[in-house]
Amino acid sequence: MKMRKKSDHFRMLTVHIVVHFFLGLSCATNVVTMLLQGVLEVHRVLYWSGMFFAALFISSGMADFFVALDRLLAIAFPVAYMLGMSKKLMITALAMCALLCSAVVFMYTFFARDPLPAVITMIVDYVNPKVVDLVLVLQIAIIVLNILISAVFLVKLKKFYNFLDRSSKMANTIVFYQIILAALFWLAPFVAKAVIEYGYGILIRTYMGPVPTTSVVVYVAGCSVIYWKKLAFSSKVTAEMTNRTVQS
Repeated sequence: MKMRKKSDHFRMLTVHIVVHFFLGLSCATNVVTMLLQGVLEVHRVLYWSGMFFAALFISSGMADFFVALDRLLAIAFPVAYMLGMSKKLMITALAMCALLCSAVVFMYTFFARDPLPAVITMIVDYVNPKVVDLVLVLQIAIIVLNILISAVFLVKLKKFYNFLDRSSKMANTIVFYQIILAALFWLAPFVAKAVIEYGYGILIRTYMGPVPTTSVVVYVAGCSVIYWKKLAFSSKVTAEMTNRTVQS
């Protein structure tokens, strides 16, 4: 029961890691092919890697939302959470992220320009800008949901932290740091971009390039470091406790 209890707390973090892995993979492919354009014939690879990067980009925001929701439900409804809610929430999160990713890829493919431009640097170079802006609005809506659910989670965490078991504390601590990184490198850049572009009519992408996208890549890298450090430490502590139990 204890092993199951511990794994339940890390299910949604596993989903988060998987989504971020594919986001990082698509980003790396897109960047490499972008550098190789003009040297090799990589237009179609650049086209599809850009599509999936943009789609996984917004799906990772959905994954962030479900991570915060998972931790909130674990604190607010601990019994129901352990009796199957965590598994159902994980399946729902996977389905929603996959559905959102597929919908964005479909929209971008349907409204893609034909033929492709000679040089591609951003998704807006070969997809209708109005569609890109529509996806940006959806991204902002997900950001607002993240802000709301994360705020409620942090309030609940502060109130009940001392009553949580060790594995729950570890999972909540990881999500706490992840929320801070998201606020700095995900929420703030996109809110600033929305205010500048829609409020003042200044397209910052023409002056500074894809700054929000770059900041999200930094955010994903930061999450990877947190997972590596915290989960490795948790595994080490668990192994030490197991050895002590066996020896005694």
